[in-house]
Amino acid sequence: MADNEHSERVIPGSEHRCVWMDAGLIAYQLCKRRYECVQCPVESALRQTDQKPAAVAAGQLRSASASTSRRDLSAAYLYTRNHWWLHKLECRQNESYRLGIEPFLAQLIAYPKEIVLPPVGTKIKSGEYCAWIVLKGGTVPLRAPLSGTVININRPLRNNPQSIMSDPLIAGWMIEIGQATELQPHLLDRKQAILHYTKERERFTTMLCNATRRTALDVGTTLADGGSFVANLGEVIGQKKLFSLILEIISA
Repeated sequence: MADNEHSERVIPGSEHRCVWMDAGLIAYQLCKRRYECVQCPVESALRQTDQKPAAVAAGQLRSASASTSRRDLSAAYLYTRNHWWLHKLECRQNESYRLGIEPFLAQLIAYPKEIVLPPVGTKIKSGEYCAWIVLKGGTVPLRAPLSGTVININRPLRNNPQSIMSDPLIAGWMIEIGQATELQPHLLDRKQAILHYTKERERFTTMLCNATRRTALDVGTTLADGGSFVANLGEVIGQKKLFSLILEIISA
């Protein structure tokens, strides 16, 4: 019997697998916090023992403050206010959608350490957590924009999680959901999404300015003093603060 099949059998139906178990980093752990990873001691311990250096997101400071343009979003997709895109799969017999995150959120996340996706066959419910993006500052939980059954996941993300930043609308897709129901109300077309995500960018810029203002006394060496170009927003305000701002953006 395969390990993953065995682990699914011994977990009661009323319990939830820890995201780090699905990621293959721990053998067995049940989630008792309804996927609220921010305060989880298991999450904290695993991040503290991980000594691998985080990848630097070159140009992130510039990209995160750039406005969302029409070239970023496909007219063939629908979008949600909490930063998902949905593409209906016409080749499927039932109501099926491919899901990913839109470019602005992908730019903020930059280079993730890990993408944790639910196993194929998992039933998900609209509004509940269905995917997790592991960053240096913490784990970003994403709530499902619809209900259904996971029929496919983007397995190459395991080895190349940066695809969600470099190509969020195509190679960086995350999950395919079949028998879809309970889609979020007020889905956005491209024009509506551009307006909404532009407002989100402006809101994030305001939050970022407030955060950098509080850390202004610790600015240190500037570029004019011979310092280097800042490639990651986390280097300016701290990884944990950037993580908290991302949570604010996706929770609105």
